[in-house]
Amino acid sequence: MEILLPSEVLERIQKKIGNQSISHYLLTLIEKDLQENQPYTENDEEKVKERLRSLGYID
Repeated sequence: MEILLPSEVLERIQKKIGNQSISHYLLTLIEKDLQENQPYTENDEEKVKERLRSLGYID
């Protein structure tokens, strides 16, 4: 798959990252975003509830 970006954007990215690969930089950003937006699992929710109980916010 090919993704086209305006040359101005590519130039700004290259200035920011120096000699690093633009493809690698963009892939890193996308992977980070996808990890951050993962929905909570039931286990995650239970951990949050336990922490809130330990802090006295919920019974």
